[in-house]
Amino acid sequence: MRFQPLFDFLCRLGKHSRRKQRAALRLPYGEALEDRVLLAADAVLLKDIFAGTRSSTPSSLTEVNGTLYFSANNGTNGNELWKTDGTLVGTVLVKDIRAGAGSSNPTFLTNVNGTLYFSANDGIGGQELWKSDGTEAGTVLVKDISSGSAGSFPTSLTEVNGTLYFSANDGPSGDELWTSDGTAVGTVQVKDINPGMGGSDPRSLTNLNGTLYFRASDGMTGYELWKSDGTSVGTVLVKDIQPGPNSSYLTYLTNVNGTLYFNANDGSTGYELWKSDGTTAGTVLVKDIFTGTAGSVPRHLTEMNGTLYFNANNGTSGYELWKSDGTSAGTVQVKDISVGANSAFPRDLTNVNGTLFFNATDGISGDELWKSDGTAAGTVRVKDIFAGAGSSSPAQLTNVNGKLYFSATDGTTGYELWQSNGTASGTVRGEDISVGVSSSRPDFLTNVGGQLFFTAQTAAGGRELWTLITSNQAPTDLALSKSSVDEHLPSGTVVGTLSTTDPDNGDAVTYSLVLGLGGDDNAEFTIAGDQLLTAASFDVATKSSYTIRIRTTDQDGLFVEKSLTITVTSVIQASLNVGGPAVSWTKKQAPVAVLPQITVAGNQLAGGVLTISVNAVGQGKRVVDVFKTPAFAALGTSAGLKYANGQLTLQIQLNGSVTSGDIQTFLRGITFSTKGKGLRVPLRTLQVSLATSGPLASVTQTIQVYKS
Repeated sequence: MRFQPLFDFLCRLGKHSRRKQRAALRLPYGEALEDRVLLAADAVLLKDIFAGTRSSTPSSLTEVNGTLYFSANNGTNGNELWKTDGTLVGTVLVKDIRAGAGSSNPTFLTNVNGTLYFSANDGIGGQELWKSDGTEAGTVLVKDISSGSAGSFPTSLTEVNGTLYFSANDGPSGDELWTSDGTAVGTVQVKDINPGMGGSDPRSLTNLNGTLYFRASDGMTGYELWKSDGTSVGTVLVKDIQPGPNSSYLTYLTNVNGTLYFNANDGSTGYELWKSDGTTAGTVLVKDIFTGTAGSVPRHLTEMNGTLYFNANNGTSGYELWKSDGTSAGTVQVKDISVGANSAFPRDLTNVNGTLFFNATDGISGDELWKSDGTAAGTVRVKDIFAGAGSSSPAQLTNVNGKLYFSATDGTTGYELWQSNGTASGTVRGEDISVGVSSSRPDFLTNVGGQLFFTAQTAAGGRELWTLITSNQAPTDLALSKSSVDEHLPSGTVVGTLSTTDPDNGDAVTYSLVLGLGGDDNAEFTIAGDQLLTAASFDVATKSSYTIRIRTTDQDGLFVEKSLTITVTSVIQASLNVGGPAVSWTKKQAPVAVLPQITVAGNQLAGGVLTISVNAVGQGKRVVDVFKTPAFAALGTSAGLKYANGQLTLQIQLNGSVTSGDIQTFLRGITFSTKGKGLRVPLRTLQVSLATSGPLASVTQTIQVYKS
C-alpha cells in the first residue's frame, strides 16, 4: 500500500527526539511522487481506528484549543467521542459514553470558550446535552432535560458571548430555545415561544453582535425572525415578514459587518434577499431581484471584505453570482458566467484571504473551480480540472493558511484532494489516496491551527481520519538589492530591498534582524516589510562599514540566516556661503537681488528641504514688500511660497537631480522691492536666513533698506 499510518511514517524517520520528529514531519516520503502532487505536503492516514477494511467513519470534526474532536466507531465501542493532537498516539477515544458496543452518537459538536458541547445518548437518559474537557472524567452529562430515556435531542448548538444556546424538547414544551452555562442548574429554557407541546422549533441560530437571531414559530405568525438576549422578556419576534399565520421561512442567516442578511418570502415577492438591524423598521427587503412573485431564491450567502456574495436568479440570466452592499442599487450581478438563461449555479462560496472561490459551470467546461474579486473581469475559471465538458465538481472548499483545499476529480484518478493558490499552474492534485480510477472522496475538511484534517476512503482501510503533513523546505538564501548607504543621510533612509530564494515557490516570507555571528551592528538598522532602513545617520569618518545578521522565515516557520555588510559611502557635503557688503535699496530703485553674493559648494543634494525665510523689520503700515523667485522648473523640484506680515518663506524639496549650481542660480535670482507711499522709518532691515533639514549648512544675510 502506498500510504501507511503515521506511526510507520515516523518509524522510517529513525530515532528522533520529539523536537526532531516534529521537524522531520516536514520531510517528504522517500519514494518519488507522481508529477501532479500537492507541492510540499503529504497525505497521511492518521490512524486506522476500525482496523482492517471496515470504516470508523469519522464525522463532526471540530477544533477546540488546537485539539480535533470527532465522532468515530472503532468496531468495539460503537460510535463515540474521539480526539487527536495530530499524532498516532494522540488519536484516542475520549470516553465510551454508551458503554459496550452500543453507540452514543455524538453530534452537533460545538466549541464554547474552550469546552466541547455536544448531543449524545448514554443509553439511559436518551439523547441529551453533554460537555467534555478532553478527559474521560471531564466528559459528563450536563443535564437530563427530558427526564427519563426519551431524550431532549439538543440541536443547533451555538455560542454567543461564552454562553451556549440550542434547541431542545423537554416534553411538555416541545422544541424550544434553551441556554446553558455548563451546569445543570444553569441549563434552562429561555422561553416557551409557542406555549404547549407544539414547540416553536428554533432553527438557524446565529450570533450577531452578541445577540442571538433565529427562525421560530409562535403558532400565530408562522416561522419568522426572532432574537434573544438570553432572557424570556428579551426573546422577541423581530418582524412578521409574511404577515399572518403563513411563514417567511427565512434561511441562510449571515452576519456581514453587524448586519444580518437572509433569504425570506414576504408572500408578495417570493424568496428574496432581506436584511435586519434587529428592529422591525430595520428589517427590510434589500432588492426584488426577480421582479414579481417568483423570487430569486438567494443561496450560499457568504461575506468577503465586508460585501455579501450569493447566488440568485433574476429571471433572465439563471442562477449566477451576485453581490450586495445592503442597498438596492448596490445589489448587482457580478457576472453572467453561463451566458444567457442557463445557470452557472455558483456554490460552496469560500473566502480565502479576500478572494472568493466557488464551484460553477460556464455551460462549456462543466462544474469547475472559479474565483472572483467582485468584478466581472476578475471573475474567472481557475482551471478546467476535468478537461472538456466533464465536471471536476469541486467540493469541501477549505482555507488553510491562505491556500484552498478541496475535493475534485480530473476524470482519471477519481475524487481526490486538491490544492489551489488561485492560478491554473498552482491548482494541483495531491496524492492519489485511493489509487487508480476509484475515489477516496475527501470529506469533512477541517483546519486545525494550520494543519488540514479530513476523512478519506481506501479499499484497504475503509473511511478513516487522514491529515496533511507539510513537507515544506526551508528558504536557501536571502539577498539585499543594495548594500551601501551615503553618509549624513537621516535615520529611516532605505538601504535596499530584501529578497528570498525558496524551493517552495510562492511561500510568504518575513524578515527580521537576529543575534548571531555578524550581527554586531543590528541596532543601527531596522526592517519594514522587505526593506532595510537605517536607524541612525552615519559618518564615514566615524565608521565606514556595518555588519548585520538577517533571518528570512517562511509561512511554516522554516528559515535561513545570513550576515551582510553595509558600506558607508563618503560624500562631499554641500555648504552655503555669503560674501560681499550688505545690499541696500532706496525707493524707486529697481528690484535688487536678495542674495547676489551667495555661493553653493558640494555635491550632496539628494534629500532634505531647503527653507528660506526673510523678515522685514520696521515695516511701514502702507508699505508692501514684494519678493520674486525664479522658475522652479529649472531645479526639477517642487517648491512652496508663502508671504505674509512682512515675511517670505520659501521651501524647496531637494532630490537626486538637483546640483549645487542649480541651487546657487536659484537663490541669486530672488529679488526684493517695496511699494507704497513711503517708509515710516529711515532704515529697515531684511534679515535673510537659509536653513535646511538636508545637507546644506545655514547662513544669514542682511539687507538694509533706506528711505528715499
